[in-house]
Amino acid sequence: IIRNCTVAGPGTVSGFLDIGGLIGQASFMTGGDNIIQNCKSEVDISALYDKVGGLVGRFEHGRIERSYAAGKIEGRMYIGGLVGYSYARNVQESSITDSFAIGTVQAKGASGKYHAGGLVGYGYGISQSVFNIQNCYTAVDLSGTEATKGIIIGEWNSFFKITDTYADGVAGKCVARNEEETHMNKLTTEMKRQATYANWDFSTIWAIEENKSYPYLRSLDKPLQVDMGPTNDVAGGSGTAADPYLIETAEQLHNIRYNLTAHYRLAADIDLSGYENWESIGTADAPFIGALDGAGHTIGNLSIDRTINDVGLFGSIAGNSRLENIKLSIGAGGIKGRDRVGGLAGSASCTNGIIRNCTVAGPGTVSGFLDIGGLIGQASFMTGGDNIIQNCKSEIDISA
Repeated sequence: IIRNCTVAGPGTVSGFLDIGGLIGQASFMTGGDNIIQNCKSEVDISALYDKVGGLVGRFEHGRIERSYAAGKIEGRMYIGGLVGYSYARNVQESSITDSFAIGTVQAKGASGKYHAGGLVGYGYGISQSVFNIQNCYTAVDLSGTEATKGIIIGEWNSFFKITDTYADGVAGKCVARNEEETHMNKLTTEMKRQATYANWDFSTIWAIEENKSYPYLRSLDKPLQVDMGPTNDVAGGSGTAADPYLIETAEQLHNIRYNLTAHYRLAADIDLSGYENWESIGTADAPFIGALDGAGHTIGNLSIDRTINDVGLFGSIAGNSRLENIKLSIGAGGIKGRDRVGGLAGSASCTNGIIRNCTVAGPGTVSGFLDIGGLIGQASFMTGGDNIIQNCKSEIDISA
C-alpha cells in the first residue's frame, strides 16, 4: 500500500529509465492486491531513455486510485502524463481510476514506433489480463512529442479498457486517431463543465468550479494547474444542435479538430491566410461526424499543399455529418493533395449526411491524383441511408 503520499519541487527527478515522480518502477507481484492511492506528484521529470511517467515510470499489476501528476515530463519513449509504461498479465486485473494528469509530455528523439500519451505512454496486456482506465482525464500538452502520441494512451492493445475518460485536445494539441479516441477528445470549454463527465462521482470524489476549472480530487489539495488551460477555444455555445459552439476566428475553426462530434456555427467571416498549409479536419480513421453551419459567412484564403489522401477544409466526414450554408474561397496557393481531394471535404462516407447551400470559389484551384472534386473529392455514401448534396456549387478550376 502506498497511500497519502506527495512529492513536490522545486527540485526535479531524473535518470536513464523507469523514472517517475512518485515511484520509478512499481512492478508489483501478480496475484496480490497492490494499490497506490490518494497520491500526487508535482515535480518535473526527465529521462535519457524510456518508461517515464509523472507519477510512476513503470507500472505492473496493481491499482492507482484518486491520484494525479502535474509537471513537465521528458524522455525518449514510453512517456506518459501519469504512467510511462503499464503492463498486465496472467488473468490479473489492474486499473487506473479517478486520476488525472496535467502539464507537458515530450518524447524527444524517438522514431514513430515509440509512444507517448496524455495519461499513459504505452499499455500492454497478455494472457487474458484486464487493465481498466476509468473516470480519468488529461490536460497534457503533447505538441513537443516526436513519438507516436495519443490523447489518453500512446499505444495499447485489446486487454486495455477505457471508459468515461477524456482528454483536452486543445491543451494537448493532439487529434483523435480512431473512432474510440474521437469520443474521448474534448474542447477546453467542455472539460470545465461537469456535464461532460458521465458517471463520475462529484459528491464524494471529484469537485469542479463550473466553467472555471478542470475537475480535481476532494481528497487532495487543488493544484494550481486546474485553473489554467487554453482560453477562447470557441466563442460561445455548448456544442449541441440547439446551441452549437460559435466560431469567430481562424484559431477557433482550427479547434474543431479537437472535438469531431459537436455542432458548430460560424459567427463571423474567417480568414485562413495565417494558415499557409491548412491541416484538414478529420481523417479516414477519425472522420468529422458533427455539424458545421456557416450561417452564410465566408471562409477565405484556404490553401493546402500536402502529399496525403483526404484533403480539403475537412479531410473526411462520416456518420450524420452536416455541412451547411458555407461559402469557401480557395486561396491563390490552391488545394493540392494525392487522392480524395475536394474544396469542402476530401471524402464523405456518411450514413445520413447533408451537404447543403455550400459554395466553393477561387481564385485558387483543386488538384491531385484521383477522386478530385471542387466540392467533394469522393462521396461514397453508405447504402440504405439518406444522403444529400443540395443547392451547392463549385466555381473553381480542377486538375487531376
